[in-house]
Amino acid sequence: QRQIIYKENDIGKHKAIISNEYLSNKNSRVKVQVFNACIGTANIKSIIKNYDIIVTTTNHEPTLYLLNDACIESNKVFVYGSINEYKGQVTVFNYKNGPNYRNLYPEGLNIKAQKVEGIYSILPGITGSLVANEVVKVLLGIGNILSGKILMFDVLNMEQQIVNF
Repeated sequence: QRQIIYKENDIGKHKAIISNEYLSNKNSRVKVQVFNACIGTANIKSIIKNYDIIVTTTNHEPTLYLLNDACIESNKVFVYGSINEYKGQVTVFNYKNGPNYRNLYPEGLNIKAQKVEGIYSILPGITGSLVANEVVKVLLGIGNILSGKILMFDVLNMEQQIVNF
């Protein structure tokens, strides 16, 4: 089970609502703003307007371009994590006017998605922790931010590399 917040009896329920309940039960001082809606051009600006850092782990390309463009327009940092089978990647876009998603993945490349047999159940947790680490570094202004660099890792073979872009 790679989605540790959710239980079997949550099947069919909205993940945003379940996540809010889970986090609220963990710490009553945590305030979660739930947006139980699909992100689109009509609502993206109103959803991100009150936040300094936007985080995503989606692999849905149209959503990634939408988030990227909204972050550029709103001058917001965009932290990105992605997984595929045994591999993950993490980077930070638009940090201090640094490179953005389109610099790494220009639209129209028509990159064919590889057939995915499944996701190694530990990988989302590792990737999420690395994404959270980048958010904390940006907030505190410490360490080497993965801006203009992408961390690519393979948990099956325990290999990793940072590539500049």
